[in-house]
Amino acid sequence: MVRLLTVIAGSAIFVLTACGGAGSSGQSNTIGSNNSSGSSSDGELQEPSIDSEATSFFFSYDESSSTAARDLALTALDNGRKPDPALGRAYEFLSAEDFSGFAATSVGPFDVSMGMLLSEDGDIPLNTVPQGDVYGLGVEISGPTRSLAERRNVVLTLLLDLSGSMDGFYANERVFGIDTLLDVAKIGLLEMQESLKPGDIVNIVTFSTSAEVVLESHNVGDSSLDSLINGFTARGSTNIGEGVTLAYEIANRNYDPAKANRVIMITDAFVNTGELDPQEIARPTVINGLEGIYFSGIGVGDSFNDRVLNSVTEAGKGSYSAMITPADARHIFTDGFFRFLNPAASDVRFQLTYPQALDQLLSFAEEISTEASDVSTINFSYNSSQFFLELFQGTAALTTDQELQLDITYKDEEGQAQAASVSRSIDSILGLGADEIKAASAVASLAQLINGRLTCDTVLSSRLYNSRIQHPVYVSYVGYIENFCSL
Repeated sequence: MVRLLTVIAGSAIFVLTACGGAGSSGQSNTIGSNNSSGSSSDGELQEPSIDSEATSFFFSYDESSSTAARDLALTALDNGRKPDPALGRAYEFLSAEDFSGFAATSVGPFDVSMGMLLSEDGDIPLNTVPQGDVYGLGVEISGPTRSLAERRNVVLTLLLDLSGSMDGFYANERVFGIDTLLDVAKIGLLEMQESLKPGDIVNIVTFSTSAEVVLESHNVGDSSLDSLINGFTARGSTNIGEGVTLAYEIANRNYDPAKANRVIMITDAFVNTGELDPQEIARPTVINGLEGIYFSGIGVGDSFNDRVLNSVTEAGKGSYSAMITPADARHIFTDGFFRFLNPAASDVRFQLTYPQALDQLLSFAEEISTEASDVSTINFSYNSSQFFLELFQGTAALTTDQELQLDITYKDEEGQAQAASVSRSIDSILGLGADEIKAASAVASLAQLINGRLTCDTVLSSRLYNSRIQHPVYVSYVGYIENFCSL
């Protein structure tokens, strides 16, 4: 049995505020709402509340920096299956793709690209009839980069699932000599050693019917872990709760405030023994008022329990990825390993000020609310980026000299409060990043097809689908849209 509790964890807040500019009509903006507070965490698009007088909103594009929904959905399509509708989480699809920036401006540790597309008929498929012109705002935020030599040392506690289900095949077509979910996990753990450096400490806890400490306080560089990793075998049931409890006991025993402290669970998350309470994971993310122990998850295979991993990694303020193939394992534990370790910034808050002549139409954020406390928050990792896609309705009162301003407040890696700002007139960004915004719209359209918010008729007849731009993300997603609509 799994006991999943709703928690709000993390410390990054995104704020959008409407303001009047030259030629502003003074019209009030509206905010997406699926409940009375305007907050939602169900992964659906956030639609405007017609009775709201709010001119600002807080939002989050995925607290756990997850790409799992996108990875699982695309794998299903590659294998001729329609994805589970619950995987249609547009914010995860957008965060997973590389839009490469466009006319980026450096603000603090971030590179910010901002563009706006005036949508012609069907440039952005909608399931509603807009009032006035439709504007797509695309904002890409890229974090700073850091090398292995530059990064802070880590105390890493690995929590590895050795239950019997990990002995199942990872795919119908397999690489020679790599058959099971556990084989894929081993590939990742063996590769991981190249991503560690002297001064890092590694602990390994395994769990099946019960949990066991198999390695504690290992100094990287003292000896290879190959024989230990290769010797793991799968057996028994899945007592994930006992595993998490023991992993945190070991992580706390080895806690070092001068280092990053992380627990990473590798599992298919099919729990049949014990209980798992995300609040137990959320509590140690702050220790003595400072950064504590963050919890990340890696789901193995193409049918792991996404609901469990999404919940616990959001509570633990860590990253969450799908590791479906051996190639995924190699990427996650090498090029992609940084985002599991050190956040480049915490307590991040983005505030976007925009003309009141624009009314919000749709947000692709995970959560959105007029109240900061209703929105869960994130850390921003090194070597990572996020793409925000926000849709607005424009009125005749909108003039191109009106400005949008993005303000960012955050704490740097040393915990010092910082602030940065960038402003642009509508005239200067209108048409900028048009291909990137169309590519992002294609990404969001596939997610909406999966979750049922759009129909194939709407998307396939749209100007977006038929424009055939050359952006690689767009080209890829047009192919996936065609695959989905052919099933």
